Amino acid sequence: MKDKILVVPIDEQGVSDYENDVSKIDRLKYFILSRKEFNSMISDGFFDLLNDKFDLWIEEYEEEIIPNEYFASVKQMIKSFGKRYPLFLTALNYAIECDTELCLEF
Repeated sequence: MKDKILVVPIDEQGVSDYENDVSKIDRLKYFILSRKEFNSMISDGFFDLLNDKFDLWIEEYEEEIIPNEYFASVKQMIKSFGKRYPLFLTALNYAIECDTELCLEF
């Protein structure tokens, strides 16, 4: 299984670089999601909930972007699962601070 990576653009230039597949990474922060945390999110149905609620397509071999207008709801959904997804929550909180987006590279 390849690494599951969460990427947060730190500003609007980072968003543009990411979305336009520019190879610069200085405006992006990377988080490596552990296999255990990822598998838990899959088996718990967390990604299915996100997909259903926000019309996303998060699954094992896909890339998806969670826009900032969904962050508050996503954070509430994470909390309903307890403290099972610490790295995902850390990346989400960082994306909230940056007011950008959360990019999932699965």
